[in-house]
Amino acid sequence: MTPRQVTIWFIIVWTAGAVVYDIGVAYLYGSQPTISRIIHDWAYGNPVVAFALGVLCGHFFWSQRM
Repeated sequence: MTPRQVTIWFIIVWTAGAVVYDIGVAYLYGSQPTISRIIHDWAYGNPVVAFALGVLCGHFFWSQRM
C-alpha cells in the first residue's frame, strides 16, 4: 500500500472508531460525556480551543496544490 492509501484507511478507521465510541457513550451515559459535548464545553471555557479547531479545519479544507 502507498502512504496515501494508508492515510485514507487511517482516517476511515479513526472516524469510524470515534463514531462508535460516541454512540456507545451516549447510549450508556447520556449525551454529557460525548466527544462533541466535551469539545463544546472545553471551547466555551477556553476560546483558544475553538480558534485552533477552526484553523485546523481551514488547513484541511483550504485549496491545496496537488
